[in-house]
Amino acid sequence: MAVKANRPAPWWLTWAMCAGLVAVFLGERVVGHLPTAHKLLTGAGALAVLVVAAWRVMAFAQAAADRRPVDRVLLLGALGCVAALLLYFLGAYKLVGAMGSPDHPRLRPALGALWPIVLAVSLLPTIFAQLHDTAGRFGRDPSAGEQNVETYRIVEAASSGLTIALAGAFLFLAAWIAAERDHKVDVSYFRTSSPGGATRAIVEHTGGEPIRVLLFFPEVNEVKDEVRGYFDSLAGATGRLVVESHDRTLEAKLAEDCRVQKEGTIVIIRGERCKKGEKVESVTLGTEIAEARTKLRSLDEEVQKALMKVARAQKTAYLTVGHGEVNDRGGEPPDPEGLSSAAVFKQLLGGANYRVKDLGLKDGLGQDIPGDADIVVVFGPRKPLLDEELAALDRYAARGGSLLILLDPAGEASLGPLEKRLGVTFDRTPLADDKQYVRRRMNDSDRRLIVTNQFSSHASVTSLGRSRADSAIVLVNTGSLADVPTAPGVPVPKKTYVVRSLTSTFNDPNDNYGFDTGAEKRVSWNLAAAIEGPAPPAEPVNKPPPDPAQARGQDAGPADAKDKGTRAGVKVTPHGMRALVFADADLLTDGLLGRVRLNYDLAGDVIKWLGGEEQYSGETQSEKDVAIEHTKSQDVAWFYSTIVGAPVLVLACGLLVVARRRKPRAGKGAVS
Repeated sequence: MAVKANRPAPWWLTWAMCAGLVAVFLGERVVGHLPTAHKLLTGAGALAVLVVAAWRVMAFAQAAADRRPVDRVLLLGALGCVAALLLYFLGAYKLVGAMGSPDHPRLRPALGALWPIVLAVSLLPTIFAQLHDTAGRFGRDPSAGEQNVETYRIVEAASSGLTIALAGAFLFLAAWIAAERDHKVDVSYFRTSSPGGATRAIVEHTGGEPIRVLLFFPEVNEVKDEVRGYFDSLAGATGRLVVESHDRTLEAKLAEDCRVQKEGTIVIIRGERCKKGEKVESVTLGTEIAEARTKLRSLDEEVQKALMKVARAQKTAYLTVGHGEVNDRGGEPPDPEGLSSAAVFKQLLGGANYRVKDLGLKDGLGQDIPGDADIVVVFGPRKPLLDEELAALDRYAARGGSLLILLDPAGEASLGPLEKRLGVTFDRTPLADDKQYVRRRMNDSDRRLIVTNQFSSHASVTSLGRSRADSAIVLVNTGSLADVPTAPGVPVPKKTYVVRSLTSTFNDPNDNYGFDTGAEKRVSWNLAAAIEGPAPPAEPVNKPPPDPAQARGQDAGPADAKDKGTRAGVKVTPHGMRALVFADADLLTDGLLGRVRLNYDLAGDVIKWLGGEEQYSGETQSEKDVAIEHTKSQDVAWFYSTIVGAPVLVLACGLLVVARRRKPRAGKGAVS
């Protein structure tokens, strides 16, 4: 039956084509695992699209002249849908290779991206045109004038659909290309840390043979370039560092001697070559810059740890336990602020080449300090130490030992007999500051998070003394220190208060976080004291008889003597007694060492000074991201500059522009 020349094709042809496309989708994607249903739905859907396209061809051939633009749009849409199905089947069923043409590996992905675009630019204009084709929808013959208006409206609707389809195709292609390329661009801040003052000092003060650095990297490598720049800078600053590049594959014997397992390894040694029995320290970075970025940011810290192990023999640090110390709270729930953990401080001790051990009653703290102790740390005990334990610490100090004591106002521990030897006493009244403090909890209790940049020039706080004027350390719930006279017969030590509070800090005995005039006072409180005693006698007190093994020239270290239940005597240090007393135990906990860089540097200086290695003191460079802590005054400045300052600036600029526009031009009079 012929299609009437002056009547459009049935309105439902477009929706029949859409139904056919839906049937193909269901057959391919939904019931593809069912062979019979898959073939029926896919075949029926494809046949429906072909029938509609054939009908559109006949309708266009017999259409009147004024109807042809509309039927042309509908015909092109139907043919485009047929082409989209053909492209889909060519790619999905690998018909390209089956027809004799080469099946290029990029052809199928290209077909997979092309057929959705062809379908979209064909189907959307067809649907938009059909929705606006009132003549086809209601089966009436418009007059000649009405047909012109109808044709224009339908073609414009189809153009709108084509615009939307092309925009979607652009986004689809952008996403497809990004997925195919799959290139990641890291725009975060990255910089390899430079050699810090502490690292340079270690290299400069290491006697004997110069330190050699062996770089096992490929000849051309981005990570190697970063590492080479760091060590060349360190060698140029010290003059005691030799840097060499080696290939692990070509120099397999050297790599085996240096215990190098993979490329991208830095080996640090003393002497000409890696030899059996000599100290060999290595830092492994890898050869891929994406893998090594994190370690490169803290390269100076890693190199410093390796240098300390090469520069001298390992020492021993004892941390007391059994009194609720920060380092002995493993059974407690984790503190979200990190103020009940000393893991970072222990890592610093390990990085300074200290062997870290616990020291409690079962380890002999109630009798005497072990003979191999180089440093003894009392880290924020909550419960008081026994009199016998305090007496052991006092004897240790009298024999020239090194003590680090961090006290907590919330605890019950005191210095006991150490007060009369060190010449300081601990006042557990908490300090607060309502002007300069860190905002964290956003309430008045934040006033106990005080800051200070009042440091002395003492060797125990070298990094603090060299810091910028706007830098500060943070203390949490700190007490204060004061002078007391030493006991009769006890040598008067040299005492320096190395850290003081700001003058806006006040004592807060009533715990109201506010300054009460008359009852409280604002002064610069003593927060940390460095105490140095006289040099010890030439021979240790109660020197034990010589060990038979040592008499034969053998090495029977202090650990062996301790294991046998004997005491080898306290190590005699040339500098005499050294003690650091802090009125706050929290400033060296993980919660602050990980957030405040100056607290971290302070911990490193404290360890070096107590070990008699202040010549190694200095800053450690790091490019790692750290949390930004603002004081109240800084928060206020940022608040008003953003909430008030920025709008005022915009308003001022607007008023200036308006004023310039209203200003009469030169040479012209006012408008009457």
